[in-house]
Amino acid sequence: MIFGLYAFFLCLNSFNRTSYKNYNLWCEIHKMKRIFIVRHAKSSWADLSLRDKDRPLNARGNRDGPVMAEKIKAITGKIDGLFSSSSQRTRETSAHLMKHLEFDQVSYLDKLYHASYQDMIEVIHEVPQDMDTAMIVGHNPGSTDLYNYFASSYLDNLPTCGVFLLEIDGNWQDADQQHTVVKHLMYPKMFL
Repeated sequence: MIFGLYAFFLCLNSFNRTSYKNYNLWCEIHKMKRIFIVRHAKSSWADLSLRDKDRPLNARGNRDGPVMAEKIKAITGKIDGLFSSSSQRTRETSAHLMKHLEFDQVSYLDKLYHASYQDMIEVIHEVPQDMDTAMIVGHNPGSTDLYNYFASSYLDNLPTCGVFLLEIDGNWQDADQQHTVVKHLMYPKMFL
């Protein structure tokens, strides 16, 4: 019995966490939930007659969206649920992500339009329990504030199309400072 447990833990320690297949298995064994937080890509201010909610992405935003989608894909190829703000720029950012990643469910929520970090935590708590991975596409300052709420280091500003991953030890309702850690902070200027 002791040898069996030793072999099991030895096997767990041999996982290469950069390989998303092994990483997904590791999270499944440890009953972890994972949620990617994405700030929308760079938006356009060219048409000042548009309401803020209706502003589209600019050329840089359309360049950065696919780049960051590929970086997320290197971590995990499939995400159970995408929860996006209902603004035009978050919808367009989500469209770039959907071209590169597989999502089982996609929802556009007015609640995420300029949501505070507390509102974003409420959305995390409401993710269905049958989902193990999810993504929120939102705005600043809520996305930066959410990072700073959970991280051990301070981030002045999450850049446009910036991404970080929250790992929750337990269920979605366990997303609190005791059970949640920040992983994989990345943004376009790291790669372009």
